[in-house]
Amino acid sequence: MVKRSIFLLLLFILSIPLQAQDELDLTWTREILGEGIKPALAVDANDIVHAAYITEEQMGGVFYVTNASGNWETSTVSQGYFYGPLDVAVSPEGQPFIAYHDHQSERFDQELGDEVVAILADGEWVLNTIEDAGHDGWDNSIAVDNNGFWHTASIDPVQFNPNSNGAEYATNAYSDDGSYTVENIPQGAQPYEFATSIAVADDGTAGVTYWDSEGQDLIYAERSLGIDGEWLQEVVDSDGDVGRYAALVFDADSNPHIAYYLSEGRSGTIRYGWRNNDNEWNIEDVGIIENLQSGMNPGAARKITSLAMDSEGQVHIVYSDNLKLMYAVRGIDGTWSQQQILNGQDEQALLGTLVEIALDSNDNPHIITYIVRQQRPLQAEILYLTTEN
Repeated sequence: MVKRSIFLLLLFILSIPLQAQDELDLTWTREILGEGIKPALAVDANDIVHAAYITEEQMGGVFYVTNASGNWETSTVSQGYFYGPLDVAVSPEGQPFIAYHDHQSERFDQELGDEVVAILADGEWVLNTIEDAGHDGWDNSIAVDNNGFWHTASIDPVQFNPNSNGAEYATNAYSDDGSYTVENIPQGAQPYEFATSIAVADDGTAGVTYWDSEGQDLIYAERSLGIDGEWLQEVVDSDGDVGRYAALVFDADSNPHIAYYLSEGRSGTIRYGWRNNDNEWNIEDVGIIENLQSGMNPGAARKITSLAMDSEGQVHIVYSDNLKLMYAVRGIDGTWSQQQILNGQDEQALLGTLVEIALDSNDNPHIITYIVRQQRPLQAEILYLTTEN
Protein backbone atom coordinates (compact mmCIF):
# COMPACT_ATOMS: atom_id res chain seq x y z
CA MET A 1 0.00 0.00 0.00
CA VAL A 2 1.11 3.52 -0.70
CA LYS A 3 0.39 6.33 1.72
CA ARG A 4 0.32 9.80 0.25
CA SER A 5 1.36 12.42 2.77
CA ILE A 6 0.24 15.99 2.60
CA PHE A 7 3.88 16.96 2.84
CA LEU A 8 4.47 15.40 -0.57
CA LEU A 9 1.53 17.09 -2.22
CA LEU A 10 1.12 20.48 -3.75
CA LEU A 11 -1.39 21.29 -1.01
CA PHE A 12 -2.75 24.69 -0.23
CA ILE A 13 -5.28 25.10 2.57
CA LEU A 14 -7.50 28.15 2.34
CA SER A 15 -9.16 28.58 5.74
CA ILE A 16 -11.97 31.11 5.81
CA PRO A 17 -13.64 32.05 9.11
CA LEU A 18 -17.39 31.97 9.40
CA GLN A 19 -18.85 34.98 7.62
CA ALA A 20 -22.16 36.80 7.83
CA GLN A 21 -24.55 34.82 5.65
CA ASP A 22 -27.77 35.24 3.70
CA GLU A 23 -31.04 33.77 4.95
CA LEU A 24 -32.95 31.25 2.89
CA ASP A 25 -36.75 31.39 3.04
CA LEU A 26 -37.97 28.08 1.62
CA THR A 27 -41.27 26.38 2.37
CA TRP A 28 -40.80 22.76 3.41
CA THR A 29 -43.27 19.89 3.36
CA ARG A 30 -42.84 17.08 5.87
CA GLU A 31 -44.04 13.49 6.09
CA ILE A 32 -43.57 10.71 8.64
CA LEU A 33 -42.35 7.57 6.85
CA GLY A 34 -42.43 5.19 9.80
CA GLU A 35 -41.26 4.47 13.33
CA GLY A 36 -37.54 3.78 13.58
CA ILE A 37 -34.12 5.39 13.71
CA LYS A 38 -30.97 6.16 11.70
CA PRO A 39 -32.42 6.47 8.18
CA ALA A 40 -30.80 6.96 4.77
CA LEU A 41 -32.02 8.42 1.49
CA ALA A 42 -31.34 8.37 -2.26
CA VAL A 43 -33.18 9.83 -5.27
CA ASP A 44 -32.88 8.12 -8.64
CA ALA A 45 -32.72 9.58 -12.15
CA ASN A 46 -36.53 9.44 -12.42
CA ASP A 47 -36.91 11.44 -9.17
CA ILE A 48 -38.15 8.41 -7.25
CA VAL A 49 -37.21 8.49 -3.56
CA HIS A 50 -35.62 5.42 -1.98
CA ALA A 51 -35.29 5.45 1.82
CA ALA A 52 -34.30 2.93 4.47
CA TYR A 53 -34.30 2.86 8.24
CA ILE A 54 -33.70 0.46 11.07
CA THR A 55 -34.97 -0.70 14.45
CA GLU A 56 -32.19 -1.95 16.69
CA GLU A 57 -34.12 -4.09 19.16
CA GLN A 58 -33.11 -7.75 19.37
CA MET A 59 -36.21 -8.49 17.30
CA GLY A 60 -35.63 -5.49 15.08
CA GLY A 61 -35.64 -4.95 11.38
CA VAL A 62 -34.35 -3.16 8.29
CA PHE A 63 -37.08 -1.39 6.32
CA TYR A 64 -37.27 0.10 2.83
CA VAL A 65 -39.63 2.94 1.82
CA THR A 66 -40.27 4.28 -1.68
CA ASN A 67 -42.79 6.46 -3.52
CA ALA A 68 -42.29 4.61 -6.82
CA SER A 69 -46.03 3.83 -7.06
CA GLY A 70 -46.99 7.44 -6.34
CA ASN A 71 -47.66 6.67 -2.68
CA TRP A 72 -45.30 5.76 0.12
CA GLU A 73 -44.94 2.00 0.48
CA THR A 74 -42.86 0.21 3.13
CA SER A 75 -41.39 -3.30 2.92
CA THR A 76 -39.24 -5.36 5.27
CA VAL A 77 -35.72 -6.08 4.05
CA SER A 78 -34.71 -8.32 6.93
CA GLN A 79 -35.60 -9.11 10.54
CA GLY A 80 -33.13 -9.82 13.33
CA TYR A 81 -30.70 -7.90 15.52
CA PHE A 82 -29.09 -5.04 13.63
CA TYR A 83 -27.02 -1.91 14.17
CA GLY A 84 -27.34 1.43 12.40
CA PRO A 85 -26.71 3.71 10.74
CA LEU A 86 -27.30 2.01 7.47
CA ASP A 87 -27.00 3.51 3.99
CA VAL A 88 -28.87 3.33 0.69
CA ALA A 89 -27.77 3.97 -2.91
CA VAL A 90 -29.31 3.47 -6.34
CA SER A 91 -27.86 2.25 -9.62
CA PRO A 92 -28.16 4.31 -12.83
CA GLU A 93 -31.25 2.20 -13.61
CA GLY A 94 -32.84 3.01 -10.26
CA GLN A 95 -32.18 -0.31 -8.50
CA PRO A 96 -31.82 0.20 -4.72
CA PHE A 97 -28.94 -1.16 -2.61
CA ILE A 98 -28.84 -1.05 1.21
CA ALA A 99 -25.79 -1.67 3.44
CA TYR A 100 -26.16 -2.43 7.15
CA HIS A 101 -24.57 -4.31 10.05
CA ASP A 102 -26.07 -7.64 11.14
CA HIS A 103 -25.21 -8.91 14.64
CA GLN A 104 -26.01 -12.44 13.32
CA SER A 105 -27.39 -13.49 16.69
CA GLU A 106 -30.22 -12.63 19.06
CA ARG A 107 -27.54 -11.48 21.49
CA PHE A 108 -24.38 -9.50 20.92
CA ASP A 109 -21.43 -11.80 20.18
CA GLN A 110 -18.14 -10.21 19.19
CA GLU A 111 -17.16 -13.39 17.34
CA LEU A 112 -20.11 -12.83 15.01
CA GLY A 113 -21.30 -9.82 13.04
CA ASP A 114 -20.79 -8.79 9.42
CA GLU A 115 -21.85 -6.21 6.87
CA VAL A 116 -24.80 -7.07 4.63
CA VAL A 117 -25.49 -5.61 1.19
CA ALA A 118 -29.17 -6.01 0.29
CA ILE A 119 -30.20 -5.64 -3.38
CA LEU A 120 -33.77 -5.43 -4.65
CA ALA A 121 -34.07 -7.73 -7.68
CA ASP A 122 -37.38 -8.76 -9.30
CA GLY A 123 -39.31 -7.56 -6.28
CA GLU A 124 -37.27 -9.59 -3.76
CA TRP A 125 -34.45 -8.55 -1.48
CA VAL A 126 -31.27 -10.54 -2.07
CA LEU A 127 -29.03 -10.42 1.02
CA ASN A 128 -25.27 -10.63 0.48
CA THR A 129 -23.32 -11.17 3.71
CA ILE A 130 -19.80 -9.73 3.46
CA GLU A 131 -18.03 -12.34 5.55
CA ASP A 132 -14.83 -11.15 7.19
CA ALA A 133 -12.97 -11.87 10.42
CA GLY A 134 -14.15 -9.96 13.49
CA HIS A 135 -17.36 -8.23 14.51
CA ASP A 136 -17.09 -5.75 11.68
CA GLY A 137 -19.20 -3.88 9.14
CA TRP A 138 -20.17 -0.95 11.39
CA ASP A 139 -20.91 2.62 10.26
CA ASN A 140 -21.81 1.51 6.75
CA SER A 141 -21.84 3.65 3.66
CA ILE A 142 -22.53 2.46 0.12
CA ALA A 143 -22.17 3.80 -3.42
CA VAL A 144 -23.06 2.29 -6.80
CA ASP A 145 -20.91 3.13 -9.80
CA ASN A 146 -21.96 3.85 -13.38
CA ASN A 147 -21.68 0.16 -14.25
CA GLY A 148 -23.99 -0.94 -11.44
CA PHE A 149 -21.27 -2.33 -9.14
CA TRP A 150 -21.56 -1.61 -5.43
CA HIS A 151 -18.81 -0.27 -3.16
CA THR A 152 -19.00 -0.03 0.65
CA ALA A 153 -16.97 1.43 3.48
CA SER A 154 -17.36 0.39 7.11
CA ILE A 155 -15.47 0.06 10.39
CA ASP A 156 -13.97 -3.01 12.06
CA PRO A 157 -14.18 -1.47 15.56
CA VAL A 158 -11.27 -1.49 17.98
CA GLN A 159 -13.87 -1.74 20.79
CA PHE A 160 -14.37 -5.41 19.86
CA ASN A 161 -11.00 -6.26 18.36
CA PRO A 162 -7.68 -4.87 19.65
CA ASN A 163 -6.16 -5.90 16.32
CA SER A 164 -8.83 -4.01 14.40
CA ASN A 165 -8.18 -3.29 10.75
CA GLY A 166 -10.01 0.02 11.13
CA ALA A 167 -11.74 1.21 7.97
CA GLU A 168 -12.60 -1.48 5.42
CA TYR A 169 -13.68 -1.43 1.78
CA ALA A 170 -15.74 -4.07 0.01
CA THR A 171 -16.91 -4.27 -3.61
CA ASN A 172 -18.11 -6.64 -6.31
CA ALA A 173 -16.54 -4.52 -9.05
CA TYR A 174 -13.54 -6.80 -9.64
CA SER A 175 -15.16 -10.19 -10.28
CA ASP A 176 -16.93 -11.78 -13.21
CA ASP A 177 -19.44 -13.69 -11.08
CA GLY A 178 -20.63 -10.89 -8.76
CA SER A 179 -18.57 -12.10 -5.79
CA TYR A 180 -17.03 -9.55 -3.47
CA THR A 181 -13.58 -8.64 -2.20
CA VAL A 182 -12.72 -6.97 1.12
CA GLU A 183 -9.71 -4.71 1.64
CA ASN A 184 -8.28 -2.83 4.60
CA ILE A 185 -7.78 0.90 4.19
CA PRO A 186 -4.35 1.14 5.84
CA GLN A 187 -4.81 3.59 8.68
CA GLY A 188 -4.79 1.24 11.69
CA ALA A 189 -7.33 0.54 14.42
CA GLN A 190 -10.39 2.79 14.58
CA PRO A 191 -13.51 2.97 16.76
CA TYR A 192 -17.04 2.91 15.41
CA GLU A 193 -19.53 5.76 15.99
CA PHE A 194 -17.92 8.53 13.94
CA ALA A 195 -19.11 7.54 10.44
CA THR A 196 -17.61 6.59 7.11
CA SER A 197 -18.59 7.99 3.73
CA ILE A 198 -17.90 6.50 0.31
CA ALA A 199 -18.43 7.88 -3.19
CA VAL A 200 -17.40 6.76 -6.67
CA ALA A 201 -16.31 9.33 -9.24
CA ASP A 202 -17.38 9.20 -12.89
CA ASP A 203 -13.97 7.81 -13.79
CA GLY A 204 -14.50 4.86 -11.41
CA THR A 205 -12.27 6.09 -8.59
CA ALA A 206 -13.55 5.10 -5.14
CA GLY A 207 -13.00 7.61 -2.33
CA VAL A 208 -13.61 7.19 1.41
CA THR A 209 -13.58 9.69 4.26
CA TYR A 210 -13.36 8.94 7.96
CA TRP A 211 -11.96 10.27 11.24
CA ASP A 212 -8.53 9.03 12.37
CA SER A 213 -8.89 8.56 16.13
CA GLU A 214 -5.15 8.50 16.80
CA GLY A 215 -4.31 11.80 15.11
CA GLN A 216 -7.86 13.24 15.46
CA ASP A 217 -7.65 14.22 11.80
CA LEU A 218 -9.90 14.11 8.75
CA ILE A 219 -8.68 11.42 6.35
CA TYR A 220 -9.50 11.17 2.67
CA ALA A 221 -8.50 7.84 1.10
CA GLU A 222 -8.63 7.17 -2.63
CA ARG A 223 -8.24 3.84 -4.41
CA SER A 224 -6.44 3.70 -7.73
CA LEU A 225 -8.31 1.83 -10.45
CA GLY A 226 -8.06 -1.88 -11.17
CA ILE A 227 -8.21 -5.12 -9.26
CA ASP A 228 -4.77 -4.49 -7.73
CA GLY A 229 -5.43 -0.83 -6.97
CA GLU A 230 -3.64 0.83 -4.06
CA TRP A 231 -4.97 3.17 -1.38
CA LEU A 232 -3.59 6.72 -1.37
CA GLN A 233 -4.34 8.74 1.75
CA GLU A 234 -4.35 12.40 2.67
CA VAL A 235 -4.78 14.28 5.91
CA VAL A 236 -7.26 16.91 4.75
CA ASP A 237 -7.59 18.80 8.04
CA SER A 238 -5.63 18.46 11.29
CA ASP A 239 -6.85 21.60 13.06
CA GLY A 240 -7.73 20.19 16.48
CA ASP A 241 -10.14 17.28 16.89
CA VAL A 242 -11.51 17.42 13.38
CA GLY A 243 -13.11 15.11 10.85
CA ARG A 244 -15.87 13.28 12.69
CA TYR A 245 -19.12 12.54 10.83
CA ALA A 246 -17.66 13.35 7.41
CA ALA A 247 -19.71 13.08 4.20
CA LEU A 248 -18.20 12.83 0.70
CA VAL A 249 -19.28 13.55 -2.89
CA PHE A 250 -17.37 13.97 -6.17
CA ASP A 251 -17.90 16.77 -8.68
CA ALA A 252 -17.99 16.43 -12.46
CA ASP A 253 -14.18 16.67 -12.59
CA SER A 254 -13.82 13.79 -10.07
CA ASN A 255 -12.67 16.15 -7.33
CA PRO A 256 -13.73 15.23 -3.75
CA HIS A 257 -15.92 17.52 -1.63
CA ILE A 258 -16.37 16.83 2.10
CA ALA A 259 -18.60 18.14 4.91
CA TYR A 260 -17.36 17.37 8.42
CA TYR A 261 -17.17 18.47 12.07
CA LEU A 262 -14.54 20.31 14.12
CA SER A 263 -15.29 19.17 17.69
CA GLU A 264 -15.10 21.17 20.88
CA GLY A 265 -17.12 18.66 22.90
CA ARG A 266 -20.87 19.19 22.73
CA SER A 267 -20.31 22.17 20.43
CA GLY A 268 -18.22 22.81 17.37
CA THR A 269 -18.02 23.93 13.75
CA ILE A 270 -19.32 22.35 10.57
CA ARG A 271 -16.72 22.64 7.83
CA TYR A 272 -16.63 22.15 4.08
CA GLY A 273 -13.46 21.14 2.23
CA TRP A 274 -12.82 20.45 -1.43
CA ARG A 275 -9.89 19.61 -3.68
CA ASN A 276 -9.60 21.67 -6.84
CA ASN A 277 -8.15 20.86 -10.25
CA ASP A 278 -4.71 22.03 -9.06
CA ASN A 279 -4.71 19.34 -6.35
CA GLU A 280 -5.17 21.97 -3.64
CA TRP A 281 -7.49 21.55 -0.65
CA ASN A 282 -9.67 24.51 0.31
CA ILE A 283 -11.53 24.73 3.62
CA GLU A 284 -14.40 26.92 4.79
CA ASP A 285 -16.44 27.13 7.99
CA VAL A 286 -20.16 26.67 7.38
CA GLY A 287 -21.93 26.93 10.73
CA ILE A 288 -21.91 26.30 14.47
CA ILE A 289 -23.68 23.62 16.49
CA GLU A 290 -23.95 23.68 20.26
CA ASN A 291 -25.98 20.67 21.43
CA LEU A 292 -24.35 17.45 20.30
CA GLN A 293 -24.43 14.19 22.23
CA SER A 294 -22.01 11.36 21.67
CA GLY A 295 -22.19 7.77 22.87
CA MET A 296 -24.94 5.18 22.63
CA ASN A 297 -28.08 7.16 23.53
CA PRO A 298 -30.90 7.05 20.94
CA GLY A 299 -30.28 10.68 20.03
CA ALA A 300 -26.49 10.45 19.97
CA ALA A 301 -24.59 11.67 16.91
CA ARG A 302 -23.93 9.30 14.02
CA LYS A 303 -24.02 11.16 10.67
CA ILE A 304 -24.58 14.83 11.44
CA THR A 305 -23.51 16.12 8.00
CA SER A 306 -24.51 15.37 4.43
CA LEU A 307 -23.87 17.17 1.16
CA ALA A 308 -24.86 17.11 -2.51
CA MET A 309 -23.89 19.08 -5.62
CA ASP A 310 -26.47 20.48 -8.03
CA SER A 311 -26.39 20.89 -11.80
CA GLU A 312 -24.86 24.37 -11.50
CA GLY A 313 -22.05 23.28 -9.20
CA GLN A 314 -23.62 24.69 -6.04
CA VAL A 315 -23.02 22.74 -2.83
CA HIS A 316 -25.96 21.85 -0.57
CA ILE A 317 -25.14 20.83 3.02
CA VAL A 318 -27.43 19.74 5.84
CA TYR A 319 -26.21 19.41 9.41
CA SER A 320 -27.82 18.77 12.76
CA ASP A 321 -27.43 18.62 16.51
CA ASN A 322 -30.10 17.67 19.06
CA LEU A 323 -31.90 21.02 18.81
CA LYS A 324 -31.56 22.26 15.24
CA LEU A 325 -31.33 21.02 11.69
CA MET A 326 -29.78 23.44 9.21
CA TYR A 327 -29.82 23.61 5.41
CA ALA A 328 -27.02 25.56 3.73
CA VAL A 329 -26.31 26.35 0.06
CA ARG A 330 -23.00 27.63 -1.26
CA GLY A 331 -23.58 29.73 -4.37
CA ILE A 332 -21.24 29.74 -7.34
CA ASP A 333 -19.84 33.04 -6.04
CA GLY A 334 -18.84 31.35 -2.76
CA THR A 335 -21.58 32.95 -0.65
CA TRP A 336 -23.39 30.74 1.88
CA SER A 337 -27.14 30.99 2.44
CA GLN A 338 -28.78 29.07 5.28
CA GLN A 339 -32.10 28.20 6.88
CA GLN A 340 -33.03 26.38 10.06
CA ILE A 341 -35.67 23.85 9.04
CA LEU A 342 -36.15 21.96 12.32
CA ASN A 343 -36.12 23.17 15.93
CA GLY A 344 -36.08 20.57 18.67
CA GLN A 345 -37.79 22.89 21.12
CA ASP A 346 -40.67 23.40 18.70
CA GLU A 347 -40.88 19.63 18.19
CA GLN A 348 -40.70 19.07 21.98
CA ALA A 349 -38.29 16.27 21.17
CA LEU A 350 -34.65 15.46 20.51
CA LEU A 351 -33.49 15.58 16.91
CA GLY A 352 -31.75 12.33 16.06
CA THR A 353 -28.49 13.96 14.88
CA LEU A 354 -28.46 11.91 11.72
CA VAL A 355 -29.36 13.59 8.45
CA GLU A 356 -29.01 12.93 4.74
CA ILE A 357 -29.72 15.00 1.63
CA ALA A 358 -30.24 14.11 -2.03
CA LEU A 359 -31.17 16.31 -5.00
CA ASP A 360 -33.61 15.45 -7.76
CA SER A 361 -33.31 16.27 -11.47
CA ASN A 362 -34.62 19.80 -10.81
CA ASP A 363 -32.09 20.34 -8.00
CA ASN A 364 -34.85 20.22 -5.36
CA PRO A 365 -33.56 18.98 -1.99
CA HIS A 366 -34.88 15.84 -0.31
CA ILE A 367 -33.88 15.36 3.32
CA ILE A 368 -34.34 12.53 5.80
CA THR A 369 -33.75 12.47 9.55
CA TYR A 370 -35.41 11.13 12.67
CA ILE A 371 -36.97 12.59 15.80
CA VAL A 372 -36.75 10.92 19.23
CA ARG A 373 -40.12 11.36 20.93
CA GLN A 374 -39.24 9.15 23.90
CA GLN A 375 -35.92 7.62 24.86
CA ARG A 376 -36.96 4.71 27.10
CA PRO A 377 -38.77 2.81 25.78
CA LEU A 378 -37.58 4.25 22.48
CA GLN A 379 -40.15 5.95 20.30
CA ALA A 380 -38.82 7.71 17.21
CA GLU A 381 -40.19 8.87 13.87
CA ILE A 382 -38.55 8.89 10.45
CA LEU A 383 -39.08 12.38 9.02
CA TYR A 384 -38.86 13.22 5.31
CA LEU A 385 -38.68 16.85 4.15
CA THR A 386 -38.63 18.44 0.74
CA THR A 387 -39.34 21.69 -1.08
CA GLU A 388 -40.02 22.67 -4.68
CA ASN A 389 -39.23 26.38 -4.19
